[in-house]
Amino acid sequence: MPPFEQQENPAQLQETPPESQLSKGTAVSKMLLESAGAYSFKPQTVAQTNSEEKSSGVTSKQTAADFAGSLTAGVSGVVAYSLLNATTHGAAKAMSIPLAMLAGGATKYTVKTGVEHAILDEKDRRANASDLAWGAVDGLAGVVGSAVDQQVSKRYMSALGRRALGENISTETAMEGAKVIVQNSGIEAIKHNVVRGMAGGAAGTFVWSTPRRAWENKDQFATNTGDALATTASQIGQDVAFGSLFGGALTGTGTALFRGRQIAGELGAKVRSDANVMRIDGRFMGDFHSNLDQLPYMKTALDKLNAQSYVKGRPSSFDITGDALSGHVNFAFTKGGQVEYETLIDMQARKIILGNHEHDAAGGLFDVPRWGKVMRPILEKNPNVSVINSNLDVSAYPEYNGLTKPYVIEEIMAPWGKTKVATIGLTTDEGAVGAIKYHDAEQTAIAAIKDLNSQGIKHIVLDTHIGLGEDLKLAKALIRENLPVSRIQGGHSHSITPTPIWVGPEKGIIGRTIDRLAGRPVGGNFEIPIMHAGSGGRWLGNFQSAVNIDGTANRYFTRGNLVPITAELGADEAIEQAIKNALPERNALTQETYGSMAVGNYSARGLRAKETALGNLVSDAIRSGLKPQLGDDLVVMTHSGGIRDQIVAGKPLTRLDLANLVMNAGKREGEIKELVNVRLTGAQIKQGLEYGVRDLNTPEKPSVAQRVGQLFFPKADDAPQDLSGNFVQVSGLKYAIDLAGEPWRAGTLGGRINNIKIQAADGSFGPLQLDKTYNVVTRQHPVHKWTKAGLFGPERTLEDVAQEIGMKPVPVSQVDLIAQHIAGKQIDPKSFSAVEGRITSNTQTVRKLPIKVGVSVVAQPAARAVEDNLDRR
Repeated sequence: MPPFEQQENPAQLQETPPESQLSKGTAVSKMLLESAGAYSFKPQTVAQTNSEEKSSGVTSKQTAADFAGSLTAGVSGVVAYSLLNATTHGAAKAMSIPLAMLAGGATKYTVKTGVEHAILDEKDRRANASDLAWGAVDGLAGVVGSAVDQQVSKRYMSALGRRALGENISTETAMEGAKVIVQNSGIEAIKHNVVRGMAGGAAGTFVWSTPRRAWENKDQFATNTGDALATTASQIGQDVAFGSLFGGALTGTGTALFRGRQIAGELGAKVRSDANVMRIDGRFMGDFHSNLDQLPYMKTALDKLNAQSYVKGRPSSFDITGDALSGHVNFAFTKGGQVEYETLIDMQARKIILGNHEHDAAGGLFDVPRWGKVMRPILEKNPNVSVINSNLDVSAYPEYNGLTKPYVIEEIMAPWGKTKVATIGLTTDEGAVGAIKYHDAEQTAIAAIKDLNSQGIKHIVLDTHIGLGEDLKLAKALIRENLPVSRIQGGHSHSITPTPIWVGPEKGIIGRTIDRLAGRPVGGNFEIPIMHAGSGGRWLGNFQSAVNIDGTANRYFTRGNLVPITAELGADEAIEQAIKNALPERNALTQETYGSMAVGNYSARGLRAKETALGNLVSDAIRSGLKPQLGDDLVVMTHSGGIRDQIVAGKPLTRLDLANLVMNAGKREGEIKELVNVRLTGAQIKQGLEYGVRDLNTPEKPSVAQRVGQLFFPKADDAPQDLSGNFVQVSGLKYAIDLAGEPWRAGTLGGRINNIKIQAADGSFGPLQLDKTYNVVTRQHPVHKWTKAGLFGPERTLEDVAQEIGMKPVPVSQVDLIAQHIAGKQIDPKSFSAVEGRITSNTQTVRKLPIKVGVSVVAQPAARAVEDNLDRR
């Protein structure tokens, strides 16, 4: 080997390293050597130098060809692996790795050969049969790197979600929360992508480096295995370090380029003054559902947050965004909601909006006048409390007279002087029960904001109970109408947003300019933040709003988080004692036991979209308990919204546990028994099932080209789906769902439910006959909703329908039926009322791709390109 050329400074003479030392160098060590300025990998003689300079272009082209081959080999390996896994079953899946390697080898050889033929003379081309083998390694490296990239991403996201929402949450909830964080924070996105890029780059480079380095050191392995292992391990370690750093740098740089403005804004907000924005700290809670046991801990959290706001000189508020009542056994003992409202007002709640459960009665059904009777003395005693309702017409009930208002206006101090801030309340159409009439939430909001703007009020907050999906649509509509609001804090869908979700204009600057030139409405150029705080008082929404002088939200100064409400916070003793004193009868329910225990959790997750063990348990309990008096041909249709909680494993089940399953039940005296026995035709049963799935998303059927495209550019998640409680859990009946069918609407049979089978008295199942009448038990609540939706025909009343279908009350508590069903048993969701195919899916969906092409697949070709380039020099 010729000696190495001394660098430009002749005073710094360096001894040439031994040949054996350099032969063991890696891409990383050589780069470090040259970067240090100590050596150049150029020959010393002038002739050799000139020759090297002439061939530098050839070397670069050879490196480029090899890089292209390695990169496409890695990508083709991932594509082959994913598509084979998504389209094959059983033993065929075992071929996905070998075929991915085969694809990598063929791709590398083909691409490298093609590139070399395009840019190199024949004498300089290096592609040969060995590229088939090394391409197979590249293909495997791409699969492993992409798989590790995505697994690390999942773990990172799960940990991120738990840090934001609390440790005691499901992985699914943690992942959903983390997606919101990463999608709405550039800084969090770049941290996430750097970590996954580093992991994927390291894993892919390890797979590539191990056989390569072992092959390079094969002669040393033959003579000195120990030294060979040490050398190989060192080289692999350096390659992996390079791959990891390169993968992280690449994904981080990509994120910075795509979300640079957002990242710069977030970083800038950390050092800029917020002196020119109006700060309001809004705390809120939606879908509390009478879960009073959470309030002593929430009061502690509220006090701490309010103290922080006071120190910062910021006004603060505590709003209730609907459904403060019902859905929990407590509601059967709280005097129609009196305890809930008085406690919340003691906690400084000053703005309350109506939900769709405020008019429930204990045990089920509705009692619309009851709410007004309960609230009037409370509001008279607390004139600083407002019930905000802009889109439900309650004028049919004199009990409501003067109790609600469409919006409230407060005056606070802003940097530019005293400023009026209005809060509008909006409620879902499901709140229009009895004689209450619903007005479209979007159109009502637009009209109310225009009214306020005409009064000179530009700073507006929306308290909503319409669901996250509807809030997103509402925000887009307001931007189209150029009607800013500073924040939307909502409820109804029980959604969890650990940070604000930002909704901006649907068109960018180019699209908006074209619309302006064409004379079309342009809309506003601002963003609206939205937050929801789950349900049951498990979280407290903390919206730290920053508002510009024009009423728009300042994205980079606005903050928001959900505070987990746990026992670790410590209970407020006054609130805790007040609740205990108010609920002596409820506390007695813990004394009634049944000699039963669950050996596994009966989760409430999935109740509103698929068959579950908990849905089967409740439905089976009703059917087995009522068959002796109503007949062996009994069919049970259980409204999933009426199952409110889970059964937790590992403790003796009490009446309180079972009462929490059922809407507002458990109190023996005065409990409304909502089960009804009806005679429904097969067509009506089908429509009831169709009504339960009408709002579920229609699945996409992507083409092969779209599927391949998703490997590189994964489709963003669909907008949040607000699952209603209309989905039907069953006993004595089976059905299948095909979401590609036409959703039900009034006057049709619907096209999403098929293969309906009814269990006969002898236990056998036979096909449903549309014109036959069946013996059915359900709750009155779904019958009311079916009537209102037009399932029994247009403009029908519940009284009219009840007569037609022979509706008779079943004077038995659902709690008693469940208790009878489980008494003396150890119940296991895997065997006792287990999921068994009562509700199946025939929806033709494309199986999820197991992995997608990770950006880090570039890491190992880059390492190889650097290595080969230095070797050739």
